[in-house]
This record gives sequence, structure tokens and C-alpha cells, in this order.
Amino acid sequence: MQTSIDILNKTLQKTNDWLTELAENAPFASKEQAYSALRAVLHAVRDRMLIAQAVHFAAEFPLLLKGIYFDNWDSSANPSKERTQDAFLEHIALELRHAVLDIEPEHALWAVFQLLEQKISAGAIEKAKHALSKEIRMLIDNA
Repeated sequence: MQTSIDILNKTLQKTNDWLTELAENAPFASKEQAYSALRAVLHAVRDRMLIAQAVHFAAEFPLLLKGIYFDNWDSSANPSKERTQDAFLEHIALELRHAVLDIEPEHALWAVFQLLEQKISAGAIEKAKHALSKEIRMLIDNA
């Protein structure tokens, strides 16, 4: 039987593995940059989904990453009325600026979705994409 500490250690390790992989496979200088990019992209996606869709999307995330995903979420504002590529990328860019990162939001988006495609089921990815506007789906698919 796993103890609470075992579960905590496992989620720390899984989340760390995700960040290491993202940092190694994308144009990030550190795991801190990878974390900020992952957080920014996940929040932008989450905020454009209905509540049930956003919750379902996070189901396969490591426990710690679920906490990051839901951090500061105002579910009463979902889904955002911003459905254009520009508004979506600006949402990501704003979070990256708060983290004082000079990373193109498109690069963060594509890197995060490449990671997600390796870590969670194809069905979850497709459901998430279909919860987004056609314009944003095209942006993600053109990575």
C-alpha cells in the first residue's frame, strides 16, 4: 500500500520528469523556463474550455501538475470569449512576461503540445483541441 509520502514523491518525480523532458526537447534554457511555458499554455487552454472539458483534460496529468493547472482558476469565467489566435497567444505571452521570459508564445505552445502528445492519450488531446475554436486548433496543429 502506498503512503501519502509515496504518492507525493511519485508526483514530484513525474512532474520533474515532464519538466526535464520539456526543457530538453524545446528552446528553453532551464526547467524553470519549461515550467513557466507549461503553466502559461495550460492556463490559456483551460480558460477556453467549459468546466467539464477543462477538468477532463487534466485527468491524466500528474497530481502536482493538476494543482498547477487549476491554480488561480476562476471557473465562473469559463470559457473565455477570446477565441482568436491573437488573443490566445497574448494570454500565453502575458503569463510568460510575468515570469520574465523572452519566449515566443508560439514556441511555448508547440513545445507543450508536443510534450502532451507524448504524455497523455491521443483521445484527451483531441477532445481538448475540439473544445477550442477552429482558429486556435489550426494554430496548434500547424506546429
